[in-house]
Amino acid sequence: MNKDNEGNASYLTDPDDSSICVPAVPAPWHLSGRGCIVLYKFKKEFLEKRAYLTKNEAMKTAGGLGALMIVDYKSSDAGPYSELLFIPGKLHINGGRWHRITKIYVSTMDSVLNGRKNWAIPKELADFKFSRNGNIEEVEVSKGGRTFFRAGMKVWGPRFPVSTKLLPFPLMQGEKGSFLHTRFSGSGWGRFASLRAIKADRDFFPDLSLARPLAAMFVDPFNIVFPPAKKIGS
Repeated sequence: MNKDNEGNASYLTDPDDSSICVPAVPAPWHLSGRGCIVLYKFKKEFLEKRAYLTKNEAMKTAGGLGALMIVDYKSSDAGPYSELLFIPGKLHINGGRWHRITKIYVSTMDSVLNGRKNWAIPKELADFKFSRNGNIEEVEVSKGGRTFFRAGMKVWGPRFPVSTKLLPFPLMQGEKGSFLHTRFSGSGWGRFASLRAIKADRDFFPDLSLARPLAAMFVDPFNIVFPPAKKIGS
């Protein structure tokens, strides 16, 4: 992070490309949009080989629900952006059982660099394409012109209220000595959904066609708050 020439604003620079510089947007963030969440209970073999866990992390799996989330944020403190993320379940981290995002793509560098800085979320840049045909929602995600993720889902049934109070995913990101703990909160209106098709290139994202979902819902609209992360000791 650095100051501009007049000292009025802070910026973040991409460590891999110093020509990429975006405004720093500290937490809290207030986000709204639409998207889906698919819940899983992953088998040990999947977690060990396909969940983007390090060998050490794979030895510390602690059960719990895993999730696929596909989100189109219509607004946020860092502007609108899209997101694809994977949570394998809970891990034993720093004496507790926590969820951890192991793979995540977003559509803007503002979200990439601020997400890494604010919450140690390992965001990567990708391109997103959403489409809707009646009650069928579809998404394609690509990187460098190569499509690596496709999913389609059928949305059905009446709307019902949803809240992170009923389905919390407290996150512990980072490494030993510099963990950041984040407990986001949100609510919205959901409908049931069922996956019609899903395909992922395992070089970029877990191949979830090999796992059976427990449940899925499509939430539109929703509002979420990501508070400042809490730093957990060295």
